[in-house]
Amino acid sequence: MGWKTRSLALTPLILLATACSSQPPRDTVVEIPCEKFSAEAGDQVKITRSVSVEQGDHVIVRLCTNPSTGFAWEDAIISTPTVLAERSREFIPPGVTMPGSAGLDQWTFEAIGKGVCTMALSYSRPWEGGEKGVWLFELEVTVD
Repeated sequence: MGWKTRSLALTPLILLATACSSQPPRDTVVEIPCEKFSAEAGDQVKITRSVSVEQGDHVIVRLCTNPSTGFAWEDAIISTPTVLAERSREFIPPGVTMPGSAGLDQWTFEAIGKGVCTMALSYSRPWEGGEKGVWLFELEVTVD
């Protein structure tokens, strides 16, 4: 069998291997702007959301934050670390660079195992005597 015949015989196998390769992770974004937290009534605001993702996908959470107020989102609490893992956290500055403008905190989580878990965040003034849990965010994540 010549090299041309072998190449033609291997082409379907290469195409099949490419088609069966794993897909890149998909991103599911949950964003809560300041207006949503401000529009809720009461002294303590709790917003709850839920998402369903596939194992290996990313869940990106963006929440309003304003460091100039002294408030900050505390570390994420993940109920089942075998289902969801935090991969990164970053601050996204406001589009308008005006003193006191709010930006977004962004977390990227990876769905590492099948199951259901809850991820919770609390917006507080971290120092002793500061207000705790003024805004609460809870996300239920189902990983298939």
